[in-house]
Amino acid sequence: MENLYTRLDFENLTSDDIKKIVEVAALDIPEEENKQDYIFKNRETISCISEAKKLISQKVFAGFCAIKWFNFEYDKDFNKQKLIEYLEGNENNYNVKAVDLIGTITDSEIVSISKDDVVYTVKLVIKDGIQRIADVMSYRAETKWSTVIVKIDVNNNWVEIRANMNLCKAAKRILIKRLHFKELNEIPILHKYNSDVSKFKDDLYNGFYLRYKAMPTEAITLTEDNSIALGKIINALDEYFVNNNSKELIKKLDEIDTDMTEISLKDIILAGIDKMSVKIRSNSESDMTQQALYSLLKENITENTSYIKFDMKHDKGFHTNTIQIGKTTNSITFRNSVTEDDIEYIRQKVI
Repeated sequence: MENLYTRLDFENLTSDDIKKIVEVAALDIPEEENKQDYIFKNRETISCISEAKKLISQKVFAGFCAIKWFNFEYDKDFNKQKLIEYLEGNENNYNVKAVDLIGTITDSEIVSISKDDVVYTVKLVIKDGIQRIADVMSYRAETKWSTVIVKIDVNNNWVEIRANMNLCKAAKRILIKRLHFKELNEIPILHKYNSDVSKFKDDLYNGFYLRYKAMPTEAITLTEDNSIALGKIINALDEYFVNNNSKELIKKLDEIDTDMTEISLKDIILAGIDKMSVKIRSNSESDMTQQALYSLLKENITENTSYIKFDMKHDKGFHTNTIQIGKTTNSITFRNSVTEDDIEYIRQKVI
């Protein structure tokens, strides 16, 4: 896997990661030197210490990342052996050191492939727009390059692309071209849970539904008469809660002559709304699924984006991760710096 390492990958090491690596490898990094830079330059020596090697390998291709999963099929022209031949071919830089090619490429390309058991890790370098650089004396435009990590399981027929939407599309095109996939089909993130975010949350250890962005499943509009009548109903209820006079409440409701029989409470709440965002209070012990408003509206809204936190066990206890589930993008984004083990845990829930 070390063949895939490039300097940019080491930016995924957080200050806590660096502190642990320095401790277990007994490093003495000069004060004036960039710590990620030092670890990258000395990676081969540092990797001789198994615990430091594990810390690096767990984070450099993970960290903060967005992920989409795809599946593929074999046929008589494209079988498992063919795919392995493409993956391990010289033309796709199998076992080539990525650092040796980074400075020579002129177009988006596979720069290295490594194998771990039956899962291949592919590193791509992709053109990612233009960056404009200006200083006191000059201005220039340069190509911006981004790296993308892809996992391919040749036995279980899945592909994992770690990238934002635009880079994911570019990576998919390169994979189809260079590895000759007939098609890469998106795996629906919640297909095991009948598209129900709350069921997915329940399957995570200490899963807690934090917030969501949604839109009504249908456009609801109240007439002017309905709106006026609704205002009178709310005022009558407000007065009832103050004076507790049920007779007065009934009288005021009887005086409303607008037909409200086909309007539900859900209609009243969602009327005129295009998009909505709902967030749990930071000190709440009950998550979104236990809130009355969510229970009331769940069947009448589409949760396009949801945020869930969950716990992951590690050697010294637990740590908490937060993921963003995109139904429209069909992706999962880790909102904190995560490890390969964290990604593997979520992968097993999706694939």
